[in-house]
Amino acid sequence: MSAVLAVLLAACAGPAQAPTQGAAAEALPDDPLRAHELAVEAYRAGDPGSAHVLWSAALEAGGDSLDRAGLLYDLGNAAYRLGRPLEAVGWYTAAIRRRPRFADAWANLELVRGEVVLEPADRGELSATLDRLAHGLTLRESEMLVLVLAGLWGAALGYEALRGGAQGRRLALGGTLLVALGCVPWVARLSAERGDPLMVVAPEGARVHSAPQADAAVIALLPAGTRVERDDELVDWVRVARRPDPGWVRAKEVFALRR
Repeated sequence: MSAVLAVLLAACAGPAQAPTQGAAAEALPDDPLRAHELAVEAYRAGDPGSAHVLWSAALEAGGDSLDRAGLLYDLGNAAYRLGRPLEAVGWYTAAIRRRPRFADAWANLELVRGEVVLEPADRGELSATLDRLAHGLTLRESEMLVLVLAGLWGAALGYEALRGGAQGRRLALGGTLLVALGCVPWVARLSAERGDPLMVVAPEGARVHSAPQADAAVIALLPAGTRVERDDELVDWVRVARRPDPGWVRAKEVFALRR
């Protein structure tokens, strides 16, 4: 079943079901593979609440032994079925951060963003296209690309040193340009890996307080879907980096995209 069809079927399934306390959700297995299997069974049985609990358990228990991007995507589907579309947007975005060319996650992300009246993640503009190209490889893939291009560059330099001439110079220059271009996705991916982005998932937006207290002054309102960087955190509160002044938002109002 395609991802878009899965979401469309979910939309037609009637009112979202509340999380249940069935057998699947009562005893969470330590084995992430078993938790994933039970989650799939629960989801197919029309119990997205238990599926969400089990997929979360699989992620916490060591999702790296499975397809971590796939788990994030599954959690997005479960959140959508539970009537939490903004949370689903967060899960799909997190899945794409791990697997940039995840076609099903992209399809569901754009579908649900449209449903909650957010701009498309890929607006089709030149800047958006270039950004998607720059972030279109995983860190490992971008490292391999740089290594391959560096090898070709070394061969071109060796040819120029041995043979010289205009052709050798052109090969050396072309190799230099290729390495420079190949470094772009690597640098972009390194920058993304170092960040700790959050997305506002509260439908009414997140109030930014001057201090981590409910009665502290509200200095800004971040609309739903806004992305910010985590700067610090306390119990129930997250400090977000923003200009000109950082501030504090309730942890429940934001979603961590780094998973």
